[in-house]
Amino acid sequence: MNRRTFVATAGSVGLVGLAGCSAYDLGETASLSDEDEIAEVEAQHGEGDPNDDIAQVNITNVDTRGEDLRVDIANYEQASELRVDAENTDTVTTEITDQSPTVSIYNTSGTHGEVFALGDINIEVVDEDGETLDTSEVSYDPRIDLKIEPAVESPYMSGGDTDASALFTFVNDGSGPTTIESVEVFEGVDSISAGGRAGQATFVRPDIVVGAESDVFESVGVENDPDDELYLPEGRSLFFGADSIFVHVGEEPESVESFEQQFEVAIRTKHGRDYLFGVTVQFSGGIVESSYQPSSDESAYRFEEFDIDVDLLLEP
Repeated sequence: MNRRTFVATAGSVGLVGLAGCSAYDLGETASLSDEDEIAEVEAQHGEGDPNDDIAQVNITNVDTRGEDLRVDIANYEQASELRVDAENTDTVTTEITDQSPTVSIYNTSGTHGEVFALGDINIEVVDEDGETLDTSEVSYDPRIDLKIEPAVESPYMSGGDTDASALFTFVNDGSGPTTIESVEVFEGVDSISAGGRAGQATFVRPDIVVGAESDVFESVGVENDPDDELYLPEGRSLFFGADSIFVHVGEEPESVESFEQQFEVAIRTKHGRDYLFGVTVQFSGGIVESSYQPSSDESAYRFEEFDIDVDLLLEP
């Protein structure tokens, strides 16, 4: 039976059923309505948009942990180009030939390091006609944090007096890579009497390190040459042993059981970002002579024990 045949009554918009007669017996037909056409197509091919069978191109992940920005793209075969740009930076375009194309955002050998300026990075995937298939945005914002712990509680083995040494850990807990240009430990701001009324003793050795080592600092697990700057990718850490940093060199200090030493640490990065940390060391257990051997004929002294607290004072 032909489902397109139905009863039509002139001048009427309704369908009329006649007793004892089939609608198809009248032999009158009319064109298929839009609703009926859709119903028939769906009956033959199933419901849904025919384009639903075409896999959609989309950005599934953006990785900022290295010098290259990596973009993971689902169904990349239908895409043509990856376009990346940031404020005050020209758009970088690269051909998409695999699932994870990359664009350089940082250059460790460059004058300022970065290829892209810090801030938001815009990402666009386009087809061969230049039509946008998907977009994404990530923040390029590396940030440095500082942790300090006694060497006796860390893997660091000091070449001097371990009981007066510490392990400095620099962590990039932001997004995107950076490079540490220098670390400076400033003179202690508190002191106790030493060698009479005129002498003063502080229990931190000031120093500045550019590269992998200095008089006080020694890199731990860094393969850079001593004069190299220190590349620090996102989510990674750099470790520096501070050899015999908490000693006083000079006249014997006044005998005290405890002492609070405060000092500051400045970290400068290749991005022109400076960080300033305030460090408070609580010394206890009294003062003893240190096994650290200074280059002069002077003696060195330390406390038996210490605890360390670090606070961020200034950030970019």
